Amino acid sequence: MTGFGWASFGMLVAGVFRSIENFNYVPGIVTTLLFLTAGTYCPISALPKWTQIVVNANPVYHCVQLVRHAVFGF
Repeated sequence: MTGFGWASFGMLVAGVFRSIENFNYVPGIVTTLLFLTAGTYCPISALPKWTQIVVNANPVYHCVQLVRHAVFGF
């Protein structure tokens, strides 16, 4: 599901942008924000409750949890 989500996002971006130079904005803005709010660098338990609810809608958060459990155990 995550791969399908990323592929759909990539197709959306490719359809919206008119020039190849505009593709630089995607990794700089969208991907960075997704990884910063996914609990990749710090646990989301340190965030306020409303932020934890918002982070649960982030698809990268669920990938981070899967990899973390695979590496460190359940």
